[in-house]
Amino acid sequence: MSRIGRLPVVVPAGVTVEVKENNYVVVKGSKGTLERNLPVEMDIKVEDGHVVVTRPNDLKKMKALHGLTRTLIHNMVVGVSEGYEKVLEVNGVGYRAQKQGKKLVLSLGYSHPVEMEDPEGLETTVDGNKITVKGISKEKVGQYAAEIREKRRPEPYKGKGIKYVDEVIITNTLDKKVIWDKIRFDEIYIGDDWKGNERWERTGKEMEALGARLVYLPYTKDTSSTMLREKLKEY
Repeated sequence: MSRIGRLPVVVPAGVTVEVKENNYVVVKGSKGTLERNLPVEMDIKVEDGHVVVTRPNDLKKMKALHGLTRTLIHNMVVGVSEGYEKVLEVNGVGYRAQKQGKKLVLSLGYSHPVEMEDPEGLETTVDGNKITVKGISKEKVGQYAAEIREKRRPEPYKGKGIKYVDEVIITNTLDKKVIWDKIRFDEIYIGDDWKGNERWERTGKEMEALGARLVYLPYTKDTSSTMLREKLKEY
């Protein structure tokens, strides 16, 4: 973490960073204002359009606090200038999401819909089966997205429920059409050393008929998928 801590945080145009007593930091930008107390052990200075964080010594704890402090300041700067978002996907027959004012209404196979009101400082939007959580606080965006996901966590092997769009769902079949029926993916990837293979040519046509796409990636000579699978089993 100490290597991260040494990196200055760039303050973009339109953003101000103020360090008050006891390292109370206020960051203002076009999207709003974030304030928080940061470790008093760190020295935080705003110099020439950058925020520089230094630590008092090289003790393990100070190194950890150094990296953490720099990361938190960076997240605040990005939050007030660009914002954060987390996208989730609702999958399952009869499962759906909709907005009613500031309420997110989820139909997830229960006897009644699940209603969640947008917390202060956060906004949810719905586009088809996708839910986007937006806000200036990275932590709050991530936390609320996790709470939405918990309302119906994705089922292993089936994918029914609410998942992050970039979440990996383990399947128990090699039939790509069966997998698509369960999680409705947009693209599937395979090494281009399989290009021209009858089975994959057929799979590509099946995916195209479903509105998905088979993408061939350049073959990586020294990387073995078998080796990667064996390595993953160790964790």
